[in-house]
Amino acid sequence: MKKKPGFDLHEIGDTFMITADGSHVDFTQVINLNETAAYIWQQCSVGQEVNHQELVDALMKEYEVDESLAQKDVHDLLLKWVEIGLFES
Repeated sequence: MKKKPGFDLHEIGDTFMITADGSHVDFTQVINLNETAAYIWQQCSVGQEVNHQELVDALMKEYEVDESLAQKDVHDLLLKWVEIGLFES
């Protein structure tokens, strides 16, 4: 799966948001992220295949969580992002 172009992450205070750059006509909402989701977003490059295990490893290192929790979080988040059109499978 790959991150689609045209979406930007913004940090305003403690809030992280993904917004469309204007090229996505039917995108009408701002996607709010927690700090962990924003970190995962930043680890993904536009148009590059996502390496699930590298994201899990980065999450475990950054937040000192166990692998099973990191695996679940990465898996669930990437599936959600595909579902709402931020990533393509």
